[in-house]
Amino acid sequence: MIYCVTLIIIVALICATRLYPLWVEHDRKQLAKAMELLRKAKEENAILRKSSKEIIDEWLRNLNETSDSFNKTWDKLYEVCDKLNIKL
Repeated sequence: MIYCVTLIIIVALICATRLYPLWVEHDRKQLAKAMELLRKAKEENAILRKSSKEIIDEWLRNLNETSDSFNKTWDKLYEVCDKLNIKL
């Protein structure tokens, strides 16, 4: 009986030592895939950040131009009202 248990343990250890490199290789491949996905996600994130920054900058530029135009319009309106002696 003890020989059977010993034999089973020895066979299990041999199988484990034979399979260990396969497990390690599988883990390496999985890790490489995960790292590749992480790299792609970082690249996409950088692209999205850049494009969103450009969109926000353009929006702020347009807002400033609109505000400047709006302020100029009010200045002209005040000027015309002043000439016509109209108080706002």
